[in-house]
Amino acid sequence: MAKRIQKILFLFGVSLLIFRIGVASADFISGSYVGLQLGGSWTPYDLDPFVAILSDITHTKVQDSGYAGHINIGYSFTKYLSSEIGYQYISIYKISAYKKFPQVMHGEISWSKYYFDLSAKLILPIYNFGLFLKPGVAIVHRSAIRSSGAMKIISPEKGSAKTQFSYLLGVGMMYSWNSNLSFDASITAYPKTPYGDKEIDGVLFAGVGIAYKF
Repeated sequence: MAKRIQKILFLFGVSLLIFRIGVASADFISGSYVGLQLGGSWTPYDLDPFVAILSDITHTKVQDSGYAGHINIGYSFTKYLSSEIGYQYISIYKISAYKKFPQVMHGEISWSKYYFDLSAKLILPIYNFGLFLKPGVAIVHRSAIRSSGAMKIISPEKGSAKTQFSYLLGVGMMYSWNSNLSFDASITAYPKTPYGDKEIDGVLFAGVGIAYKF
Protein backbone atom coordinates (compact mmCIF):
# COMPACT_ATOMS: atom_id res chain seq x y z
CA MET A 1 0.00 0.00 0.00
CA ALA A 2 2.80 2.41 0.92
CA LYS A 3 4.65 1.65 -2.33
CA ARG A 4 1.50 2.31 -4.35
CA ILE A 5 1.05 5.69 -2.64
CA GLN A 6 4.71 6.50 -3.35
CA LYS A 7 4.22 5.69 -7.05
CA ILE A 8 1.11 7.87 -7.23
CA LEU A 9 2.91 10.77 -5.56
CA PHE A 10 5.91 10.32 -7.87
CA LEU A 11 3.75 10.34 -11.01
CA PHE A 12 1.84 13.35 -9.72
CA GLY A 13 5.08 15.18 -9.05
CA VAL A 14 6.45 14.42 -12.53
CA SER A 15 3.18 15.54 -14.15
CA LEU A 16 3.18 18.76 -12.14
CA LEU A 17 6.81 19.45 -13.09
CA ILE A 18 6.09 18.93 -16.80
CA PHE A 19 3.03 21.17 -16.58
CA ARG A 20 5.00 23.91 -14.82
CA ILE A 21 7.73 23.74 -17.47
CA GLY A 22 5.11 24.11 -20.19
CA VAL A 23 3.43 27.05 -18.47
CA ALA A 24 6.67 28.78 -17.58
CA SER A 25 7.91 28.49 -21.18
CA ALA A 26 4.74 29.77 -22.81
CA ASP A 27 5.60 33.48 -22.63
CA PHE A 28 4.97 35.26 -25.89
CA ILE A 29 7.86 35.73 -28.34
CA SER A 30 7.27 37.39 -31.70
CA GLY A 31 8.63 35.62 -34.76
CA SER A 32 7.94 33.32 -37.68
CA TYR A 33 6.47 29.83 -37.49
CA VAL A 34 5.37 26.90 -39.64
CA GLY A 35 2.24 24.84 -39.15
CA LEU A 36 0.62 21.66 -40.42
CA GLN A 37 -3.02 20.58 -40.12
CA LEU A 38 -4.58 17.27 -41.11
CA GLY A 39 -8.29 16.57 -41.19
CA GLY A 40 -11.27 16.23 -43.44
CA SER A 41 -13.21 18.34 -45.93
CA TRP A 42 -16.74 18.31 -47.26
CA THR A 43 -18.93 20.50 -49.40
CA PRO A 44 -22.36 21.67 -48.20
CA TYR A 45 -23.41 22.53 -51.73
CA ASP A 46 -25.33 20.57 -54.35
CA LEU A 47 -22.93 18.90 -56.79
CA ASP A 48 -25.55 17.54 -59.18
CA PRO A 49 -25.66 20.57 -61.55
CA PHE A 50 -22.15 19.67 -62.69
CA VAL A 51 -23.31 16.63 -64.63
CA ALA A 52 -26.03 15.05 -66.69
CA ILE A 53 -26.86 11.37 -66.10
CA LEU A 54 -27.41 9.47 -69.31
CA SER A 55 -29.34 6.30 -70.15
CA ASP A 56 -31.93 6.77 -67.38
CA ILE A 57 -29.54 5.73 -64.63
CA THR A 58 -31.29 6.21 -61.31
CA HIS A 59 -28.75 5.03 -58.71
CA THR A 60 -26.20 7.72 -57.96
CA LYS A 61 -23.56 8.11 -55.28
CA VAL A 62 -21.90 11.40 -54.36
CA GLN A 63 -18.52 11.39 -52.61
CA ASP A 64 -18.51 14.94 -51.31
CA SER A 65 -16.09 14.49 -48.39
CA GLY A 66 -12.61 13.16 -47.85
CA TYR A 67 -9.17 13.72 -46.37
CA ALA A 68 -7.51 17.12 -46.57
CA GLY A 69 -4.43 18.92 -45.33
CA HIS A 70 -3.18 22.46 -44.83
CA ILE A 71 0.35 23.83 -44.41
CA ASN A 72 1.17 27.42 -43.55
CA ILE A 73 3.96 29.86 -42.80
CA GLY A 74 3.12 32.64 -40.38
CA TYR A 75 4.47 35.52 -38.36
CA SER A 76 3.36 36.51 -34.85
CA PHE A 77 3.36 40.28 -34.42
CA THR A 78 1.84 40.25 -30.93
CA LYS A 79 0.09 37.65 -28.81
CA TYR A 80 -3.15 38.98 -30.30
CA LEU A 81 -2.26 39.09 -33.99
CA SER A 82 -0.53 36.88 -36.56
CA SER A 83 -0.58 36.63 -40.34
CA GLU A 84 -0.37 33.43 -42.38
CA ILE A 85 0.06 32.24 -45.95
CA GLY A 86 -0.96 28.67 -46.66
CA TYR A 87 -1.67 25.88 -49.09
CA GLN A 88 -4.80 23.74 -48.77
CA TYR A 89 -5.25 20.39 -50.54
CA ILE A 90 -8.77 19.06 -50.92
CA SER A 91 -9.17 15.37 -51.78
CA ILE A 92 -10.91 14.14 -54.91
CA TYR A 93 -14.69 14.49 -55.21
CA LYS A 94 -16.65 11.91 -57.17
CA ILE A 95 -20.15 11.43 -58.53
CA SER A 96 -20.91 7.94 -59.79
CA ALA A 97 -23.99 6.32 -61.32
CA TYR A 98 -24.90 2.66 -61.71
CA LYS A 99 -27.67 0.67 -63.34
CA LYS A 100 -27.91 -3.13 -63.30
CA PHE A 101 -31.12 -3.83 -65.24
CA PRO A 102 -31.73 -4.39 -68.11
CA GLN A 103 -27.99 -4.01 -68.66
CA VAL A 104 -25.10 -3.02 -66.45
CA MET A 105 -24.09 0.60 -66.98
CA HIS A 106 -21.72 2.70 -64.94
CA GLY A 107 -20.34 6.22 -65.13
CA GLU A 108 -18.23 8.50 -62.98
CA ILE A 109 -16.83 12.02 -62.81
CA SER A 110 -14.16 13.30 -60.43
CA TRP A 111 -12.10 16.39 -59.65
CA SER A 112 -9.91 17.90 -56.93
CA LYS A 113 -9.22 21.40 -55.59
CA TYR A 114 -6.34 23.45 -54.19
CA TYR A 115 -6.31 26.70 -52.24
CA PHE A 116 -3.55 29.27 -51.76
CA ASP A 117 -4.61 31.57 -48.95
CA LEU A 118 -3.57 34.69 -47.06
CA SER A 119 -5.19 35.36 -43.69
CA ALA A 120 -4.99 37.35 -40.48
CA LYS A 121 -5.18 35.43 -37.20
CA LEU A 122 -6.92 37.37 -34.42
CA ILE A 123 -6.21 35.70 -31.08
CA LEU A 124 -7.86 35.99 -27.68
CA PRO A 125 -5.27 34.51 -25.25
CA ILE A 126 -6.54 32.74 -22.12
CA TYR A 127 -3.54 31.60 -20.08
CA ASN A 128 -1.86 28.97 -22.31
CA PHE A 129 -4.94 28.64 -24.47
CA GLY A 130 -6.23 30.92 -27.17
CA LEU A 131 -9.37 31.34 -29.22
CA PHE A 132 -8.83 32.66 -32.71
CA LEU A 133 -10.65 34.01 -35.75
CA LYS A 134 -9.10 33.82 -39.23
CA PRO A 135 -10.52 36.03 -42.00
CA GLY A 136 -8.69 36.03 -45.30
CA VAL A 137 -8.62 35.71 -49.07
CA ALA A 138 -7.75 32.75 -51.27
CA ILE A 139 -6.97 31.69 -54.81
CA VAL A 140 -8.83 28.45 -55.54
CA HIS A 141 -8.00 26.10 -58.39
CA ARG A 142 -10.35 23.31 -59.43
CA SER A 143 -8.94 20.68 -61.74
CA ALA A 144 -10.68 19.74 -64.97
CA ILE A 145 -13.58 17.38 -64.35
CA ARG A 146 -12.81 13.90 -65.60
CA SER A 147 -15.76 11.84 -66.86
CA SER A 148 -16.22 8.25 -67.96
CA GLY A 149 -18.96 5.81 -68.93
CA ALA A 150 -22.56 7.01 -68.73
CA MET A 151 -21.71 10.34 -67.09
CA LYS A 152 -20.94 13.49 -69.04
CA ILE A 153 -20.31 17.14 -68.29
CA ILE A 154 -23.23 19.46 -69.00
CA SER A 155 -20.96 21.83 -70.93
CA PRO A 156 -17.23 22.12 -71.68
CA GLU A 157 -17.16 25.38 -69.74
CA LYS A 158 -18.41 23.71 -66.57
CA GLY A 159 -15.98 20.83 -66.94
CA SER A 160 -12.81 22.80 -67.65
CA ALA A 161 -10.18 23.68 -65.05
CA LYS A 162 -10.87 26.93 -63.21
CA THR A 163 -8.95 29.37 -61.05
CA GLN A 164 -10.83 32.03 -59.09
CA PHE A 165 -10.49 34.40 -56.15
CA SER A 166 -12.46 33.64 -53.01
CA TYR A 167 -12.34 34.38 -49.31
CA LEU A 168 -12.21 32.31 -46.13
CA LEU A 169 -13.28 32.46 -42.51
CA GLY A 170 -11.99 30.16 -39.81
CA VAL A 171 -12.49 29.73 -36.07
CA GLY A 172 -10.51 27.58 -33.67
CA MET A 173 -8.64 27.00 -30.45
CA MET A 174 -4.92 26.71 -29.79
CA TYR A 175 -2.74 25.57 -26.90
CA SER A 176 0.82 26.81 -26.40
CA TRP A 177 2.92 24.06 -24.85
CA ASN A 178 5.91 26.39 -24.64
CA SER A 179 7.28 29.42 -26.46
CA ASN A 180 8.07 27.32 -29.55
CA LEU A 181 5.47 24.58 -29.79
CA SER A 182 1.68 24.85 -30.03
CA PHE A 183 -1.28 22.69 -30.99
CA ASP A 184 -4.56 23.76 -32.57
CA ALA A 185 -7.94 22.63 -33.85
CA SER A 186 -10.10 24.65 -36.21
CA ILE A 187 -12.79 24.71 -38.87
CA THR A 188 -12.47 26.89 -41.97
CA ALA A 189 -15.09 27.79 -44.56
CA TYR A 190 -14.15 28.55 -48.16
CA PRO A 191 -17.46 29.79 -49.64
CA LYS A 192 -18.63 29.30 -53.20
CA THR A 193 -16.98 31.80 -55.52
CA PRO A 194 -19.50 34.44 -56.71
CA TYR A 195 -18.77 34.33 -60.43
CA GLY A 196 -21.92 33.01 -62.14
CA ASP A 197 -21.21 30.23 -64.63
CA LYS A 198 -17.55 30.20 -63.61
CA GLU A 199 -18.30 29.62 -59.93
CA ILE A 200 -16.48 26.95 -57.93
CA ASP A 201 -18.33 25.12 -55.16
CA GLY A 202 -17.33 25.90 -51.57
CA VAL A 203 -15.65 23.70 -49.00
CA LEU A 204 -15.57 23.28 -45.22
CA PHE A 205 -12.30 22.05 -43.71
CA ALA A 206 -11.88 20.77 -40.14
CA GLY A 207 -8.47 19.80 -38.85
CA VAL A 208 -6.07 19.46 -35.95
CA GLY A 209 -2.47 20.52 -36.18
CA ILE A 210 0.85 21.52 -34.76
CA ALA A 211 2.96 24.66 -35.20
CA TYR A 212 6.60 25.40 -34.44
CA LYS A 213 7.89 28.93 -33.86
CA PHE A 214 11.50 29.66 -34.71
